Amino acid sequence: MRIVYQTRENDCALACLAMMLGHHGRTVSLYDLKMRHPIGAAGVSVYDLKVIAEANRLSTRVLRFNGSADDLGGLPTPFVAHWGGCHFVIVEAIEDGHMRLLDPKEGPRRVSFAEALALWTGVGVFLWPGEGFRTDDRASPLARWAPEAIRHWRLFAGLMAVSVLLLGVAYGVPLAISRVVANFIEFGTLPYSIEGMLALAAGFLASYFLFNWSKQRLLLAVRVRLERQLSETFVGGLFRLPVLFFTRMPFGDLLDRLSSVGAIREFVSTRLAASLIDLFLLLALAVLIFITDHKLAIVYLSCALAVGQLIYLQWPTLRDRYRDEVLSYTSTFDGFSDALLGIQEIKASRLEAVFHARWFARFTEYLGAVHARGLLSARLEALLAMLTGGVPVVVLLTALWLVQNAQLAPGDALLAYLLTQFSMASLVGLLGTGLAMQYLVIHTDRVDGITEFIAENGREPARAETPRQVEQIVFEDCGFRYSPSGPDVLAGIDLRIDVSRPGFHVVVGPSGVGKSTLLKLLTHMVRPTSGRVLYAAAGRDLADHEVEHPTAVIQDSAMFRGTILENITMFAEQFDLVKVADACRKARIHDEILAMPMGFGSAVERGGQNLSGGQRQRIALARALYKEPKVLILDEATSHLDMEAERHIIQHLRALPCAVIVATHRTGWIDPRDTLIQIRDGGVRLQRPAVENLESQHA
Repeated sequence: MRIVYQTRENDCALACLAMMLGHHGRTVSLYDLKMRHPIGAAGVSVYDLKVIAEANRLSTRVLRFNGSADDLGGLPTPFVAHWGGCHFVIVEAIEDGHMRLLDPKEGPRRVSFAEALALWTGVGVFLWPGEGFRTDDRASPLARWAPEAIRHWRLFAGLMAVSVLLLGVAYGVPLAISRVVANFIEFGTLPYSIEGMLALAAGFLASYFLFNWSKQRLLLAVRVRLERQLSETFVGGLFRLPVLFFTRMPFGDLLDRLSSVGAIREFVSTRLAASLIDLFLLLALAVLIFITDHKLAIVYLSCALAVGQLIYLQWPTLRDRYRDEVLSYTSTFDGFSDALLGIQEIKASRLEAVFHARWFARFTEYLGAVHARGLLSARLEALLAMLTGGVPVVVLLTALWLVQNAQLAPGDALLAYLLTQFSMASLVGLLGTGLAMQYLVIHTDRVDGITEFIAENGREPARAETPRQVEQIVFEDCGFRYSPSGPDVLAGIDLRIDVSRPGFHVVVGPSGVGKSTLLKLLTHMVRPTSGRVLYAAAGRDLADHEVEHPTAVIQDSAMFRGTILENITMFAEQFDLVKVADACRKARIHDEILAMPMGFGSAVERGGQNLSGGQRQRIALARALYKEPKVLILDEATSHLDMEAERHIIQHLRALPCAVIVATHRTGWIDPRDTLIQIRDGGVRLQRPAVENLESQHA
């Protein structure tokens, strides 16, 4: 069974479900499950897992085990086990007094029956194909990258042509040397003058340099083109994914996994092409050795296969060592990045020593994984060195024995030895590629779900040339919850918001009641768990790609590294400075920007760390106003401002020819003409006039 690793602490149940679906023949990525079955901070219960599994056409049965260690051997496998009270793992097999686990957090491992009884809660979920379950036949991760490489077949053809020329040099040099030596042994003289010998040597050296230089140039061209193609395919697809993907994917984990994409690109663009050349040269040289003398060819192949088998037997262990190293590094990186993000609170609480010790413990674990992998790598390097130095010597000694017994001419013996020596680089290169593939397997496992999700969801419909203006936003029996067994955040919402005319629609309600969730549903940042949210115009529902989407300013709008002007225009190559200034005046940030030494050219650090919270909010608002939206959505977009600044901004917004939907805690600025959307107990009431209803709400 192929393991699926979790990306968050509460992803373990979905990772186990992805493994079980794969075991039964349907490949589903963790990211696809997360998109279709959002999980809240509370995680997943056994009941939730059962409901989600049945939604994926699996039949379920929950086991409650109360037996002893003697009874464990009779349990059917695989099944999902509730582990340690707050975790889920796959029990893949039960054998020899141990459970073999697939842990989505720690990887494959074995635990004794005693440890299992101590950690397993006794609750297990058996899953098998139910009615309507369908299998699939999807390509392996590397197979999805291969078509990108095939597009550049002309470069690969050039590489093969150069390889043929290299083979000519690789055979010509040993052949010439062997003939010179044979002539010297037989006649006691060189076949050419000293000048001729030097010219011959210079010609061979120049040819060898030229062909190797050509090979490296072609390899570089292959690498650059494949790097460009693969990167554009992956990153372009990533940008086309729905925003839901990024809200459910940890930022740090996504960055960490993107580094794995670089390792895959390098393997495909460099190792793969070089391995094709090495394989061709190795096979051709082996045939030439066989033609020279089949006994030496058998000795050569036997030695190479013996060492290769020893290295091959280490592949699973090497793969595990690499996985331990990558996982421990990820844990160390996550802990350190979390500490840096919260460094102000850590310093204020004087907890530096606690977080340093926490990081150092993880770093020590990482160093242990590096040491274990390094020891194994050193052993494999020693085997490769033995192969490089030992096989030609064994072939030479065998050849000398054959010469002594008059079974081989001295010149042919030297030729076989030199061909063996020439082939070592290709043989070691191929074995090195095999070792690199073990590292590659770890990286493909880490990005497979993302690349698969991109392949399925990274193609968006073509945008309409003239997007339709939304006239109404309609909620039909809409509900939302964070997990199947969790409470409803919103439920049974039937709401029609008219945005065809300018005006304010104000969403109010106590903290935590679901105001921000309503706006996220409205902008399609999250999907409802029941019902639907529609954009409508001219009496019909419109698809996402047909409409001009509302412009939203969320609570913590992003600031990008660059200048203030670039953050307002969103790095547009062409922009209107008059419109920029007007948007900034309406957002009440214009004078503050001009007061800065560099004005609109003032630098913005990553995340806007060099700006105050109020400045960030007003720059984000100016960014939205610069677009001249027809529908503007504000989610507590003025929460960092004082009352006077907020009233000034609201006054300018009321003069705009657009519909404004606002979620707010502050109600002092609400006008009787505004539409009030009141959320209470998960339900919504749309009321007018607004002020009268606010008064009744507070009465």
